[in-house]
Amino acid sequence: MRRPQCRSEGSAEERSPVPAAAHLAGGWLAVAMVVDVAATKFATTAADCGACCDAGDRVKNLAATREAWRPR
Repeated sequence: MRRPQCRSEGSAEERSPVPAAAHLAGGWLAVAMVVDVAATKFATTAADCGACCDAGDRVKNLAATREAWRPR
């Protein structure tokens, strides 16, 4: 009769109930999600800066005035 393997015996592929391809796919999915969040944040920031630049001096001066008179 064969005794059951403990966790320290055998390779990771033999011990893991999840195939190695699934682990690899999970890693790629995590990387893709991080890249997506970073790209979205960059695009939003660029759009906000572009809108401010397109608005001209009037809006920039208004923003500076609000900042100067903001209660602290």
